[in-house]
Amino acid sequence: MNYTLTDMLLFFLFSFAEFLAIFIMMMWLFRFKFKNYQYSIYFLTAILTVISWVVRNVFGEAAYAPILLISVLILLFYVLSSISLIWCAFMGVLAYVGYGLVQAIIIFVPDWLGWYSFREMSNTSVTAYCIQTVSAAAYIGLAYLLKHNRLGLTFVSPARATKVRMNGMNITILIVLIVSFLMMALWYQIRYLPYIIFIFIADLSLLLYAAFWKENQK
Repeated sequence: MNYTLTDMLLFFLFSFAEFLAIFIMMMWLFRFKFKNYQYSIYFLTAILTVISWVVRNVFGEAAYAPILLISVLILLFYVLSSISLIWCAFMGVLAYVGYGLVQAIIIFVPDWLGWYSFREMSNTSVTAYCIQTVSAAAYIGLAYLLKHNRLGLTFVSPARATKVRMNGMNITILIVLIVSFLMMALWYQIRYLPYIIFIFIADLSLLLYAAFWKENQK
């Protein structure tokens, strides 16, 4: 498929908003100050947007995009932040899966109501851009509510020097992260939206259970 310059610019604009929403949730869910990381986050968001375009529209490998993008997100955030790798992974995967669930619901409900057909929707259609906009806005709004009501988690330390011992709950979290990556591999393999939503809910439930268990231990 041939893409115009307008298609490319719109993709960059709306994808940038989506990745930024994920980073904002990462920061506010774990009660970090966004301003302390904002320039790094803007930089990472731009890089992820470029990678997403190349993977999806140059190589045509949309099915592998979730795994690749979350891996790059984690590694780059680890390099540019002072947070231990396992917590970068946990923060990134939790925020990424949460966004996936929000967007899957926003896609499914209008499709279920017959307002449009998801299977026939083009990635460059007005409907697709509206879904991206609503998803990003809803996720940022949810993150703001968590921040405003001080409902975030505090067990993640911004000090990389703090050693993370791989025992007990930390091993469980590592296993949950591996399971999450395996579930991400199924997202684009399943075309039936209710099943995708079920996978998101199951994965997010595992992540939140591990997060609140770790928070209670702290």
